[in-house]
Amino acid sequence: MKWSIEQQTFNSDYLGLYYSTDPLTYGKNNSLWWTSTNSTKSGTVQTNLQSPNGVMEYRYIGNGGKTVLARSAEIIVALQPYTIDVNPFITNKRWTISWTCPKSKNGTQWIGLFRIGDERTAPLMRFLASKSDENVAVDVPTAASSGLYEFRYYTDDILQTYSSALMIGDATSDVQILVPRNSTVFGGALTVGWNVVHAEPHDWIGLFSIDEKPSLETALFYQYTKGKLQGTVHSTAPSHLPPNSQIVWHYMSNNMVVASSTPIRVSPINVKCSTKIKTAIKHIVVIEQENHSFDSFFGNYCTAETGSRPVCTSGPSCCEKSPSYVNQYKPRILDDFENKDFCPPHSAECEICMTNQMTMSNYVQNCSCANVRNWAVAKEETLPIYFEYAKKYAIADQWYQSGVGASSMNDMYLARANMVFIDNAVVPDTVGTACYSQSKKKLFSDPTVADLLLACNVSFGVYGEGYDQVKHSPNDTSMCYPHYYDASDYAFQYYHSLADNASIMFDYSMFAKHVASGKLPNVSLVRSLGTKSEHPGDSSLTDGMRFSKEIVDLITSSSYNEETLIVILQDESGGYFDHYAPITTNNIDGIAYGARLPVMVVGHFAKKSYVSHVPVEHSSLVKFIQWNFLEYDAHLQTRDSFVNNLHDLLDLV
Repeated sequence: MKWSIEQQTFNSDYLGLYYSTDPLTYGKNNSLWWTSTNSTKSGTVQTNLQSPNGVMEYRYIGNGGKTVLARSAEIIVALQPYTIDVNPFITNKRWTISWTCPKSKNGTQWIGLFRIGDERTAPLMRFLASKSDENVAVDVPTAASSGLYEFRYYTDDILQTYSSALMIGDATSDVQILVPRNSTVFGGALTVGWNVVHAEPHDWIGLFSIDEKPSLETALFYQYTKGKLQGTVHSTAPSHLPPNSQIVWHYMSNNMVVASSTPIRVSPINVKCSTKIKTAIKHIVVIEQENHSFDSFFGNYCTAETGSRPVCTSGPSCCEKSPSYVNQYKPRILDDFENKDFCPPHSAECEICMTNQMTMSNYVQNCSCANVRNWAVAKEETLPIYFEYAKKYAIADQWYQSGVGASSMNDMYLARANMVFIDNAVVPDTVGTACYSQSKKKLFSDPTVADLLLACNVSFGVYGEGYDQVKHSPNDTSMCYPHYYDASDYAFQYYHSLADNASIMFDYSMFAKHVASGKLPNVSLVRSLGTKSEHPGDSSLTDGMRFSKEIVDLITSSSYNEETLIVILQDESGGYFDHYAPITTNNIDGIAYGARLPVMVVGHFAKKSYVSHVPVEHSSLVKFIQWNFLEYDAHLQTRDSFVNNLHDLLDLV
């Protein structure tokens, strides 16, 4: 921070850092940091912020330390409220661990050690974490066998964050390659870690069938280690192998196998069907809209001070309003004109740059994708229906974008709870993709949550506006997004078992007919044309909101009202600024989380005028669907194995 002053200076003049809401009468003892100016007329100081997140400002206090003579622009400090840092190298069979937690919190705070990918079973060890501590020595449990582990921070049974991957192996070995477990299911997430004393630039990790001669050509998956001595690689178990096949990871250097993991047995999912639905929720309707952050929709609905992290849960005073400034810029007003006139950049590369290591600091400057129009907030007059839903029902103020990147990538988490591809790299080889090159088209074989439901006779349906029109002219290259149905927006169309399956894929016109005739599936996904999807550049917010309301009104005025849960969500944040730092990158697929999304839970089962602070994402919906309709909530063995459920948003009594 630079300062200069022209009037008379005093030895008692000082610079202080304060929350922007702190009274101007606050002195040194109430500051977050301060330093004397030593009566100099100008200067530069650096401050290493150790304070909690929030909106702050520098103040020059002069006239003998009595008067605030100048204030800086507001500074947003978007720190994660919960963090765990662990020295990854074991010294004398001990880790050094530190963590942070917010000052205001409810419930029992504890940290546990788990194998990566393990469900919330009993941890190998646990300890209380009632306050932030540093450099705490933790003994490695004697029961911990070789493998990959992580520490997780919980509030009661709510997962808040987790550490990076930790390795337990043979400390005498120069090369270690470790996996969390020795079995998984088709499509299950795979994580492998390596630790070497010496690495070459072209060393690589490969996944192979156990009887295959290792080479780049025979690898089921491979990734170069780029000369790093330690790290992790993420993939999924191939679904095309015979049941009970064995696969193995090899560390390759100079075309030779240097080390191998324990074999991993891959089996089909044994779907555990339930004899009855667990709750009174017999139907779930998911309305998927596009490309807005929480701040862009609800930054003017919420009224709590930015950075205050409220723990209350009733009404707008229990979620944080958007900041007044970002990098000295005020937000633009997000109305129908602004939404249709500008589409923020939102590729994975751009969102990684703009989130800037989870500081959220590069949306309007300091990044090639930055633009002052990436910072826009809607008013109630633009989103009256959504504001009314927020007042009447439940919203989640920590529903995070599943992965930094574009729409299709995030759509896939609603089907698989895992990364399938980056950005919009692939489109399904189905009806509705005539406008794309054939080289971009692909279908996958991994199991989805829809396959699990159908295996247990739980009905499932996808309703796409304009589907029948395109189906009747599948090769017409003039029928393109946003005015026509586009299959790339529909996650379940990417899978062989579901693509254009007439028993589950319907035109949107059938939704009202199915409701009227009593044929509404147990789980439904509903999407509009791009012109009503709220997608910036293609749709007005009003048209998208009316589409959502049409579905909500149809359900709530029908016989399905008291047995249906309605979820209105955005597929991703669309490159719009949000002031909350995302939660830590997980160890399941290694994809960084993105900005918060404005998700509303509506209808009979939603808590009333409720704000949930539980960290969730699209994979949490996949988990809840399994929990409600099946015997078990983590069949896919992807992110569904560890994310929080949606229970906090719901009134299930």
